[in-house]
Amino acid sequence: MNINKSIIVKISLAGFLALALHLKANACPNCRDATRNSPEASQEEQYNEAKAFNKSIYLMAGMPFALVTGFGIFLRTLLKKQNQQLNK
Repeated sequence: MNINKSIIVKISLAGFLALALHLKANACPNCRDATRNSPEASQEEQYNEAKAFNKSIYLMAGMPFALVTGFGIFLRTLLKKQNQQLNK
């Protein structure tokens, strides 16, 4: 069975995007409660801290996907070069 490589890439990309769009990251309960319960923090400071926690969680959750994607692209280009050398 010969499957076109571009179809595999498109299906993989669609699957990755479907998974990435459904990710929901929240701050851990202890961090969230600590921010909310601090009496000297204003409402804006609490909001900004919660945003910072969420951004850091998104970064930590997305980094493995970025590494795997980068490694996959590297392998793909390496295999393409090897195929081109063999077909000469």
